[in-house]
Amino acid sequence: MTGWLEPLYRELDEWNYDGVGATFWWRDDDAQSSSAELERILDLAQKYDAPLGLAVIPKGMDDTLTALIRPSPAVTVLQHGFSHGNHASPDEKKMELGSHRPPVVVHRQLAAGFKALRDEFGGRFLPVLVPPWNRIATPLLAGLPQTGFTGLSTFGPRAGRAAAGLRVVNTHIDVISAELR
Repeated sequence: MTGWLEPLYRELDEWNYDGVGATFWWRDDDAQSSSAELERILDLAQKYDAPLGLAVIPKGMDDTLTALIRPSPAVTVLQHGFSHGNHASPDEKKMELGSHRPPVVVHRQLAAGFKALRDEFGGRFLPVLVPPWNRIATPLLAGLPQTGFTGLSTFGPRAGRAAAGLRVVNTHIDVISAELR
């Protein structure tokens, strides 16, 4: 075993030794339309009965995505920003949900995306925000519950609540970059 698998197996062995089980779910980001890769992920989610949080970019979402995920019971739709547009300056890390624009503008876009996903997916839409590039400016967190969000998912250790009424459920393994936190 190499990379992130070895520490994961060690940790799971420790949990097993302590009589504790793990619950697995995974999150796939950047969904806007159907693709062979997304079809493969949906097949794996169904085959292994593994819940999948699909982070959908509301702006640019098309009918092929809707048609693909509607019949997949293992998929829950999450909101992946609004447009996945970078508003940071060239010398900063990419960020859609930063302090580069007035908070009212950011929240207005998030609200429009929230409505679009709720209208399209109904009960399959879970009001969880997945910030593009896993980054969100701290001042924006307090306004998320007023937009309707009850959860936030980024990458890294759990930090509890980011704001009143907002639960944090992060991913801990990035299988694409083989990063483990």
